[in-house]
Amino acid sequence: FRKSQRESRIKSWQGEAGEKRREKVFTLEFGKKISAANMSRESHAKSAIEESFARHLETIGLQVERSKWFNFEKKTWCADVWLPVHRTIVEFDGTYWHGLDRDSDYTYDQVTNMTNDLVKNSLAKEKNLNLIRIKEGIDISSIKTYEDLIESAYHVVLNGIIVKEGSVRLNDDTTPIFT
Repeated sequence: FRKSQRESRIKSWQGEAGEKRREKVFTLEFGKKISAANMSRESHAKSAIEESFARHLETIGLQVERSKWFNFEKKTWCADVWLPVHRTIVEFDGTYWHGLDRDSDYTYDQVTNMTNDLVKNSLAKEKNLNLIRIKEGIDISSIKTYEDLIESAYHVVLNGIIVKEGSVRLNDDTTPIFT
C-alpha cells in the first residue's frame, strides 16, 4: 500500500499536470513563507567551500557574520556572508548551480538560481546595500583586503550602484540578458 501511495504521489508531480500543480503550490508567497520559517529556525545549508571562504575573510581581518538573514518586503534571503562594517553582502556562487559554466542548455535549477540572483541584485540596488558576488574557483588566497575582495568579484553593487556587471550573457555578448 505504501509503495503504491508513493508511486501515485510521484506520478502526480510529473508531466504537464505536475507543472501546473507546481505553479499553484510554489508561488512567491509560498517561497516567502518557507524562507521566513527557515529564518526563524536559523536554517541555511552551507557548503564546505562557502565555510572555507568565510574563514578566509576572517583571517584577513574582516568582521564576518555567516548565513545572515534579510527579511525584505519582496524576498527573505539568507546571504552567505555579511560584512557589517562595510554593509556588504557577499555571495559565493557555485559555477554549476548559478549557470556560470555555460552560455546555453541551462537546467531548471540553474534558471531558478539565476532568477534568484537577479532578484537579490535588484534588492541590493534598491536598498542601497553593497553586494559582492564571488565565482567559485577563484584563488581566495589572493584576497588580502576588502578592496581585493571587490576586485576578485564578478558582480559588484556599491551603495546601490552596479560598478561591475556580472549578470548572465549569451555567447560572450557585452549586454546582459536581464539587468
